[in-house]
Amino acid sequence: MSKCIAGTSNLQPSWDLCLCTRGLVDPGVLFIGYAEHGGRWDVRDTKGHVPSPYRLVDPRTGAVHAAGRLGPGGGAIEDDTTDPRVLICCDTTPRIAATS
Repeated sequence: MSKCIAGTSNLQPSWDLCLCTRGLVDPGVLFIGYAEHGGRWDVRDTKGHVPSPYRLVDPRTGAVHAAGRLGPGGGAIEDDTTDPRVLICCDTTPRIAATS
């Protein structure tokens, strides 16, 4: 996770932006969530705190398993694995994803 959040300073805990997990958010800049057992991600963001570009990353290897854009207000990201995943939503390519 340290590679994911390097260089960020305004991260706050978030309990309500993603229904399947808690996360860290820098509103409008970055959202990071972790799911120990993978699965479906359900992002609900009526205030625009979560940037729409996302990457679903394997935290063990840095491999990007899915990428795309969330619609206005969030949406669902399907992931049928039971492996750990990190959801990174930001407008720039995260360092961990850039090196995979």
